[in-house]
Amino acid sequence: MSDRRVQVRHQTVCRHCKRCHFEEPVPIITITIACYAPDREQYRLVLTSPQPNTGSTPNPSLDRGPAMQPIDFSLALCGFGPANSGLLFSLAKCGTLTAVAPRGVLIIERGRSLGSGSLSRYKIPSNTLADVILECVCDERLPAAMTRLRQRSSTIARLERMRGEAPDLDLVSECLSDAAELLVSDLSQRHRIALRREHRIEAVTVRDDGMFDLVLRSRSGEQVSARVATLVLNLGGTQADESGASLRDLLHGVPPGNVPVLHSDPILQYSEADLLARLSPHIGARRTLVVAGSSHSAFSVIERLAPVSERLGLRRIVLAHRSPPRFYYRDVAQAQAFGEHIDVQQDVCPLSGRVNRLGGLRFRTADVARQVFETQRLDRHRIAIEPRHVAIGRSDPGATGDLSDVAAIITCFGYRPRLPLLWDSAGAPLRLAEDEHGLTTDDVGRPMRDDGRVIHGLFAFGLGSGMSIGTEVGGEPSYRRRLDGIWLYHNHVGAKVTTGMLRDIHRDDRGISANITVASRLETR
Repeated sequence: MSDRRVQVRHQTVCRHCKRCHFEEPVPIITITIACYAPDREQYRLVLTSPQPNTGSTPNPSLDRGPAMQPIDFSLALCGFGPANSGLLFSLAKCGTLTAVAPRGVLIIERGRSLGSGSLSRYKIPSNTLADVILECVCDERLPAAMTRLRQRSSTIARLERMRGEAPDLDLVSECLSDAAELLVSDLSQRHRIALRREHRIEAVTVRDDGMFDLVLRSRSGEQVSARVATLVLNLGGTQADESGASLRDLLHGVPPGNVPVLHSDPILQYSEADLLARLSPHIGARRTLVVAGSSHSAFSVIERLAPVSERLGLRRIVLAHRSPPRFYYRDVAQAQAFGEHIDVQQDVCPLSGRVNRLGGLRFRTADVARQVFETQRLDRHRIAIEPRHVAIGRSDPGATGDLSDVAAIITCFGYRPRLPLLWDSAGAPLRLAEDEHGLTTDDVGRPMRDDGRVIHGLFAFGLGSGMSIGTEVGGEPSYRRRLDGIWLYHNHVGAKVTTGMLRDIHRDDRGISANITVASRLETR
């Protein structure tokens, strides 16, 4: 086919009516037709038609590689871990995929596996019941073909036997991956879905016409361009850094400045052998480890460290926390039975009646936290674990002055979003607003610029991003972090993001975007 010249009519999709109109015929140099499968691009046409001159300065990152007509889609899901796969499940359950993506979906995943992100790397229990995972991936509203999941996936049978328990994250990862593979395969039979495995997104340009130009890079170095109307960026997160100087200030000048600061993520992913190999070089005359934080990660780190503490030669583990841990309870009565003093206005979800529904420790992590605070030990391990309430300008008596033997500090302070380069059509960088909890977004998951305006058609709600609580989602008012979790992605968060996407499509349908510019796409919230 590559040697023939054929004439076809160039298809252009109107931004207002979402229907295809036809322009004059253009010659096609090459037609490549790949098999109709979810991990292949369906059709790739390389055209000789000249690109329109928009009058703007081209972004250099879009000029690399061979010139070709970008692939055109309604929706791009960049990253296909728990957040974006949860959104696709939500669209499938609600029957809104065609409305949101009439010209198809481009899925971009840097790894080979779909649906699970980096969950399989963690050697810790989930904080979600097996029942909840099953509810998400086996929902009766999903396409009928998804019933094959129960027949084909051994992980479903294992989770069925664990109802009422919190499975390990590697099992959750297997289940989410099996479910995502089957869903994408099934949806591709009725929708235009292109899947780019082992591709990463390098750059995004917000065009004057309201579209987004993407630059992708394969593992082998091949560059691919894509043009989409709606872009969802959920590329995972990187752990927030807290400088050694900040930590020394927090701990009133101790420990000394040459103490290494480590992130909790690798500690939660290493095997016991790797933990010993990685931590042993830091431990000599100094035999105290400081775990900074009081989140799920902090207590999971303690649970990983306790079994290897004797082999490392540790004397103690100090848990330095700014605020005491919060625990999840079914209702106020259960919390009171545990001796908790509950602020009914601030700590109780108004929709479910759950106490600390979003921010509370659950299951095994809650057991670890209670043991640490009540006994200063964990299970039968002999290592001393000392909770210390520390904050800038104050601390518990005795919290300072005896930390001179700290070998390392392990921080558990949350995540920042992983983002590609973002440009406007003139090649200037677009900077998104962040606070101490990650990206700042509006009530439907659209990130805000640092001046408080949103970019229509752009969404982010995964790790390091996410929305704040609202009346539709519920949660305790005292919770200040972002909404995060598998069930939320599949349900409330997925529904809110879908609402936002439909709003932006409806906004364009009314003709508001006829002569749209980057400035007009941004509105004050």
